[in-house]
Amino acid sequence: MIEINDSFYVIDAGVAYKDIKDKYFLLSKKVFDPKKLKAIFITHYHGDHIKSLTTLYNMSNCLIYAPAFLDKIKDQIKKKSPECFNKIDFESIISRKTIEIDNIKFKPFSTLHDTIDSVAYLVDYETLKFGYV
Repeated sequence: MIEINDSFYVIDAGVAYKDIKDKYFLLSKKVFDPKKLKAIFITHYHGDHIKSLTTLYNMSNCLIYAPAFLDKIKDQIKKKSPECFNKIDFESIISRKTIEIDNIKFKPFSTLHDTIDSVAYLVDYETLKFGYV
């Protein structure tokens, strides 16, 4: 989870919501407010990367960005949370095409993994630059 200017951005939602909340409090001594979640970026469709996707989405109505294999993610969400399935609006990402939200740049790039269309992200905001692989 990335916190910038009182907003949150999650890359891969594989950790249970309770763990996200608890770890955030442990590290920051603040309470995580899911309504401040602006976007979730998915690297690939394995369950351990989308476990809390529906929970976070239902609490925030944030944007969800995922590689072009959206059908795989949608199938898993439909099984796990059918009531949430029709509400989620996914944005399909294209490798190397930068996504900019509030002056924060998220640049996806292709990675090799045992799934179709796996990506990692470069994050760039002012002097903060890092990669999530």
